[in-house]
Amino acid sequence: HLGHLQWRQRPHHFGELRCRRYMAHRARDPLLGAGHEIGVLPRRLVGWRDTSARLSRTAPEYALERFTDCKAFHLARGLLGTSDRYVLWGYGSTGRALRRALLRYDRAPSHIVELHPGRLGQRIHGAPVVAPEALADMPATPIVVSVAGEDPRALIRRALRGMGLRDGSDFVCTA
Repeated sequence: HLGHLQWRQRPHHFGELRCRRYMAHRARDPLLGAGHEIGVLPRRLVGWRDTSARLSRTAPEYALERFTDCKAFHLARGLLGTSDRYVLWGYGSTGRALRRALLRYDRAPSHIVELHPGRLGQRIHGAPVVAPEALADMPATPIVVSVAGEDPRALIRRALRGMGLRDGSDFVCTA
């Protein structure tokens, strides 16, 4: 059961609600393709209220910094487990926070990739700021992409894959 939705094992007719898009999705989904269907239960099983007093909005354990710390912990043991240096792509607020969090695990960027023309050629905390094109001439170093926005991340992934790099083993997107 999910909330007030339930998997049904026998066919349930949705009448006009059954559409081509649903049928196409059903063919790709393992549960729906096996004859299971989604239906609405007669009563709600879970009530969810989003208030300002909710713990995820008030407790320090749920603060954005805790999520950044969690990412840093797993990066330090995963992609950066054998390297104390990495390339940081993006130095906005999320990139700055992640750099600080990774320092607690003795991981520091060797380079920072940026598009901001005012930052190119500068150094940030000792790391040279370079354009994306400079990656082609660098030795193999794990790349941590910390750029917000689905579209920019898709472009970055495409560019890195075009350089022969693999998502998850040569680079990760963390924002």
